Amino acid sequence: MDDAFTGLEAAIILIAFVTISSVFSFVVLNAGFMSTQKAQEVVHAGVDQAASTLQIHGDISGSADLPGGPVTLVTMMLKTGVPYGSIDLNKTTFHISTDSTNEILQKGTDLSDPTDGHWTIKERFSESTGQTAHLGINDQVLIKIRPSTPLSPGKKFTLEVNPAGSVGFTITRSIPASTDHMTVLY
Repeated sequence: MDDAFTGLEAAIILIAFVTISSVFSFVVLNAGFMSTQKAQEVVHAGVDQAASTLQIHGDISGSADLPGGPVTLVTMMLKTGVPYGSIDLNKTTFHISTDSTNEILQKGTDLSDPTDGHWTIKERFSESTGQTAHLGINDQVLIKIRPSTPLSPGKKFTLEVNPAGSVGFTITRSIPASTDHMTVLY
């Protein structure tokens, strides 16, 4: 009778299995919750970054001082990429390059035409009032860019727009062989 398995021994073994399995399930669930929380943080960071992107709104145009001459001024409209984003344009950099030039443009005085090597916010279209350089919900700004070296007809140029803390974009356009005071660039 000493070898018999009693109910008390069975209860002790059952309690040990239940305790071990509950500790194991707690560890597995806790790891799952932690990885879910990390994934959620990554998604929120991605949404925040995407929410503050810039987009071109409409055509990009170039202006030549003389018909058939080089383009001296590039004009484009910018807006936020999604409805709830915002961008501080004071912290945005513009970089223009051709096959023979490479230049980072400086921010000029807003609401005026830029001087050589500068860009400015020429006009703001907004439902709200506030800083000219802060681009928020439903805001659009007209940007004018004047590279130090005029863009020759028949040549390509690349413009990089990099807002601080956000995703930038690169565009490549060609100057047509025949330019005018206002020419749409493709």
